[in-house]
Amino acid sequence: MSHPAQREDGRRRISRALAAFVSGPLVFMLYFAFAYGAHSLLCALPGDPGRMMTWLLLIGAGVSLAVLAAMAIAIAPGRAQDERRFESRAACSLILLSAVAVVWTGAAAVFITRCDLLR
Repeated sequence: MSHPAQREDGRRRISRALAAFVSGPLVFMLYFAFAYGAHSLLCALPGDPGRMMTWLLLIGAGVSLAVLAAMAIAIAPGRAQDERRFESRAACSLILLSAVAVVWTGAAAVFITRCDLLR
């Protein structure tokens, strides 16, 4: 039978790994909701939201990328022990993929500013 402290350490390790795997896609999900929600709300207003929408989405993308970069630095594979190296590399890969998704979503929302379809 395993010692209770060992079980608690195993639970913490699983919780940390799960949090690291989910954090990057969660940041992207929040930015995605912000980008398309802001687009819909600004298109509902009278007038042309062009520059305001562009600046809002660029600022949101910058904040999202800064958060993703901070998370990647915090769980960098070089700092991990041998048994946790796979977990940190996989989490960093998910963070990198989320950063690409933030850039892709921001580019689409910035370059497609027409509100004709929503009005």
